[in-house]
Amino acid sequence: MRSIVVGIFLVAGCETGTEIAGVSSVTVDRSAEGRVVVTATLDCMLAKGMPRGDGKCDADDTQVCVKASWFSADKPPSRPVLNAQVCQTVAHIRGATVQLPFSKLPGDAKSVLVMTSDQDRARNPAEQRGVVAREH
Repeated sequence: MRSIVVGIFLVAGCETGTEIAGVSSVTVDRSAEGRVVVTATLDCMLAKGMPRGDGKCDADDTQVCVKASWFSADKPPSRPVLNAQVCQTVAHIRGATVQLPFSKLPGDAKSVLVMTSDQDRARNPAEQRGVVAREH
């Protein structure tokens, strides 16, 4: 007589969540010629669930779009006076920088809100809604 052993193994673990590329800090610099460059530093931000355990980011090796919206007040109202967007593929999100050059700003542009398109779509806490900066 033959015996057949059948086993069922259940593997339980924590399911990872969704991580997005987000803007963690912004600098705004004006050249002697009057050109303005907004530099956004990116980071991996948790949109939902648990972060990955391997140190990588779901957003690594993806195309990231960074949008800068200039406003006439210190805090962004509903309508910007100027918008620009740059998209590029980023191998490693954490610490990567994206530059948005402006040849000329409207005279009433006082502050800029900078975020990724992922942050704009995220339905998460305020820290995932972009970074507001002013020109140095």
